[in-house]
Amino acid sequence: MAARWGGAQRQEVSVANGGSLMTLVQTMERLVSVRRLADEVMKKQETLILVAVGNSTAHIQRGYLLQILEAEATGLTEMVRRLLPQKPDAAADET
Repeated sequence: MAARWGGAQRQEVSVANGGSLMTLVQTMERLVSVRRLADEVMKKQETLILVAVGNSTAHIQRGYLLQILEAEATGLTEMVRRLLPQKPDAAADET
């Protein structure tokens, strides 16, 4: 599935096991693309941003779109932290 915001296109990564398990590299790539997309939206002066997903399009308020992208980036950052290999001492501290 491909999503496009204001002319920028982002390719969704493949997910396994019901939709939530991604590799570390895929998660980091997705995080980078979400951050780049947020930067592009920040540069725009328009109040409404055209968002296209598949064959559907809609105008979304810039502030709301930025909130969505920030929430996605926050979730991906947490996922990266969980997927990163930990030292044995750090893993023992979390339990």
